[in-house]
Formats: sequence, structure tokens, C-alpha cells
Amino acid sequence: VNDGNATFRIRRLTSSTVSVTRLDTGSGAAPVLTESYESAEQTITSAALLTLGHGLSSEPILFSPYLICKVAEQGYSVGHKLLINYATNQAGSTDGLGVSILPDATDIYVRYWDNAFVFASANRSTGGPINLINSNWRLVMRAFA
Repeated sequence: VNDGNATFRIRRLTSSTVSVTRLDTGSGAAPVLTESYESAEQTITSAALLTLGHGLSSEPILFSPYLICKVAEQGYSVGHKLLINYATNQAGSTDGLGVSILPDATDIYVRYWDNAFVFASANRSTGGPINLINSNWRLVMRAFA
């Protein structure tokens, strides 16, 4: 969408929530985000380190990791895409879940937490807290620069 002053990317997240990203100022300045990267599906293995070459011309500044369901569980069907809160950052706790993301000019390093269940979510049907079985999901990393 362009309002004459700037260009915006609008995405519906839920029936009542949208995400709006300003892409440029419209005043002749360079767009804020001009490049994007999306990884192939990555296996989720507790404590593993992924090194993903992003091919962008600079270090990415925005990330949007998501999971793809491969085996139905907890109300999710095969093919569902689940946007994740990628790190709960519960240092010193045995409840830490997610990933740590470290970008540089050429790669994105993704370290899975070392818990048996790397990710947690809400049951799609009931909303109750659940652990996701690693082998039932794949991670896809999106990055923008």
C-alpha cells in the first residue's frame, strides 16, 4: 500500500490484528528494508547449531522465524505455519525454550535450546500450554535487511 508519502506492507495476523511495516519514506530516501531471505525447512534438534548463509548485502535487522507442522499434534494439522516467539530467555531456569539468533554480514546462526522440547505453544483447540515434539515440526527462518 502506498499513501503518497510512504510504502507500507500490511499483513493480517489474526482476524483482529494486522502487521504494518513501513518500507520507505517516499521522500527520496532509500527504503528501510530492501532485501529478504527465507531458509529451507530446518530439522529441529535440541542443542544443535544451524549456520544459514543469507546472501543479503548487509547484516539482517529483522527476523521472523516460524514452524511448519509435519505431523499433526495438539490441534495443529500438517502444513500449519506457526509464528514463534523465538526465545523465552529464561536463563538459569530449566524451562528455557526456543532459539538464540545471531546474525552477521554473511550468516545467521541459530542455536536451539538444549531442552527435550525446543518449542512450546498453546494447544490450537483448547489454548492450554503444550510442548511441541521436535520431530513433528520444521523451522523456517526469514530475515530482512
